[in-house]
Amino acid sequence: KRLRESTLFDILPENLPKGRKIILWDPTSRADAKTGDWNGIILVHVTTAERCIGIPGLEIPGIADMPPDTNIFFPVQAREIRGQIAECMEYVADLIYENSEDIAALWVENTMSCDALRAWAHQQHWARKVRFVPINLKSRSKKQQRLQGIQVGMAENRIFFPGKFPGRDILLKRLSEFPKSESDDLPDAFALLTNFIMKRGAVPGIEAEKVAPPGPDSPYWKPPPMRHKRRR
Repeated sequence: KRLRESTLFDILPENLPKGRKIILWDPTSRADAKTGDWNGIILVHVTTAERCIGIPGLEIPGIADMPPDTNIFFPVQAREIRGQIAECMEYVADLIYENSEDIAALWVENTMSCDALRAWAHQQHWARKVRFVPINLKSRSKKQQRLQGIQVGMAENRIFFPGKFPGRDILLKRLSEFPKSESDDLPDAFALLTNFIMKRGAVPGIEAEKVAPPGPDSPYWKPPPMRHKRRR
């Protein structure tokens, strides 16, 4: 039910307001990566509450009451790769190349393979534009707790799923079946957002934008209090 309530069926990724993108990558820890433990990769569009106002089809409950710099997260691509980490590097590099102007950061769970991936990323031509961010999951050992932050994010209208995007069906399937699905790597990749769902402004790799004071035409504008003249 929660997944359905967080789906905006009339919105496509290309209709989303201006923002930046981050790649969430949960790398495999197995040598063969053929069964169960795969690579989960999710591309997420990050924008703000202020930019979501007035977008056709983007009807978010309570959006006008949120602070303007509240972050709103939209998964726009998801994929499972049943291969070794080396087989995913080409896919991630292509993903960055295809979205070179929009991708700000590559988030990777801070596991044993993280150092090797960091070294690989720093050798790429996009290393100066895309920040490599190791993410620590506090509840990594307890599967049931990994998605608590994601559940809170959906309940608080911080996470929404466009009506269509590559990998949407498998992402929703894995989330709905978690923790009993065939693979939990897409949910684990999504869980990298956990510590930042309710954070306003900057997130790793994306700097906070300066928010101009709202004018009379803005839904955030509030008329200044009237000053009463003192009687002499």
